[in-house]
Amino acid sequence: MFMNIGKFYGTNDGTAGAEPFDLFPLPQAFVKQYHVATPQLGKLPLKHLRDELWPYHGDLGIEQVAIALGVARPISATEREPPAGVLPPRPRHHTGSRSGTMSACL
Repeated sequence: MFMNIGKFYGTNDGTAGAEPFDLFPLPQAFVKQYHVATPQLGKLPLKHLRDELWPYHGDLGIEQVAIALGVARPISATEREPPAGVLPPRPRHHTGSRSGTMSACL
C-alpha cells in the first residue's frame, strides 16, 4: 500500500498534500521475483516497476485475490436462479385496508 499522507519537507507540517492511498495486493511470485535481500532487511524496490504493478492496483488486484481464493463475484438475488429444490421467497402483501386507509385494532 502506498500512502501519501501529506507534505513534510521544507516548511510543510504534513497538513497539506494528503491523497487517497493506493492498494497493490501483490502475489507471492511477484514479490519473490523483485525482492532484494540485504544484510539489514529485505527490500522490495518498486520505484521503476510502474507497468508491472498496474495489474495489481486497487480493484484489479482485489479481483485477482478473489479469483485465487475461488470467491465468486456476488450477484443480485434477482439475477440468479434459486438452487434446485428451493422455493423462491414469497412476495410481501400489504396489510392495510383496500381503501388505502389503515384500520385501527382495539
